[in-house]
Amino acid sequence: MVPIMKNESIDKWVSLLSEVEILRSSIAQDEPAFTINSEDDDIIACEARLGIKFSEDYKAFCKTFGQGRFGAGWIFVYAPNKNTMDNQIADQGDVFYAFEGYLHYGGNAKFVSTLNESYFFGALQGVIFIFGKDTLKEEGLHSRIYAIDEEGEIYDFGKDLFDFVKNCCLDKGIERRFPGLLVHMVPIDRTIDQLVAPTFTPLK
Repeated sequence: MVPIMKNESIDKWVSLLSEVEILRSSIAQDEPAFTINSEDDDIIACEARLGIKFSEDYKAFCKTFGQGRFGAGWIFVYAPNKNTMDNQIADQGDVFYAFEGYLHYGGNAKFVSTLNESYFFGALQGVIFIFGKDTLKEEGLHSRIYAIDEEGEIYDFGKDLFDFVKNCCLDKGIERRFPGLLVHMVPIDRTIDQLVAPTFTPLK
């Protein structure tokens, strides 16, 4: 039996979604933007495959926003999908292998074990975002969010996913808290038609 998600977990994400504009996500200009949301089956399948438990906040986010690019920096956030899970897991293995080298280069080799016990949930050019897997094993806890760049630098965003999405992905929290990440940000271009996923624009 699938547990019923608390309404407040969904409500705050629905409220945030109502504040943003979703840009066109198809090559065809006459097609509306669409979201790629996770269903319960997608989340359960991914948790079982990886042996983890996602936080209620991440599950609510995946059901409400789904997969897409966020904000002026085009931070891409993934949402579990059982049809593409094999590819996502393979991609995670390739990405982690590359970033292990970056961590060694940056003098943060001790973080490699944390990286390999994590879940890769987002990226932008030259940066990955992960959930610490130690907290993912405990149902109901928020997972600590880390970013790692190609210099092997580690950035700790805390455990509040809603704050991360609202104030860092959709607003200018990264600029205020971690200016070193700005070199990786790609300004959004509203004229681009060939978006392969929905793009959630910055908060007004």
